[in-house]
Amino acid sequence: MRRACSGTLADMFFVDFDQERGLAVVGLAPPGTDADWIAYADAIDEMNRTIPPGVRPVLLQLIRSGMPMPSALVRRRLADLRATIRRDAINVVVSDSATLRAAQTALDWVRKPHYDSSTHAAVESAIAHVERALGSPAPGLGRLAARAELAMRR
Repeated sequence: MRRACSGTLADMFFVDFDQERGLAVVGLAPPGTDADWIAYADAIDEMNRTIPPGVRPVLLQLIRSGMPMPSALVRRRLADLRATIRRDAINVVVSDSATLRAAQTALDWVRKPHYDSSTHAAVESAIAHVERALGSPAPGLGRLAARAELAMRR
């Protein structure tokens, strides 16, 4: 499944799934709206529900600097979503924003997720973390991330 939303070049939400391998890449770039954040949460929820049992879900999130803080309603939706993520999931957040990475890391420290979660400055570091957690290569994850990065540059 592949879905790109927010048709303007300014607002950008991107998602790409490889359900067979349990891989998903979700991207957000500024300026970002509550609708983008909701679509982002919905995509994560869909991935969580549709990856087959026995396949370990991997979510790579690309979040660009400049994304505004979502509204209180969206923050609640995101907080509720964290509780529904499968225990075997691997979540990696990649951002060019040191502030966003620090906030994500702090969130994981304050409320340790029940799944593997980490924050990175580069896609390569995130993929290396995923492959260590899986104990094997994650074929296709780099390709999905490259497609997301290309779409988010347009």
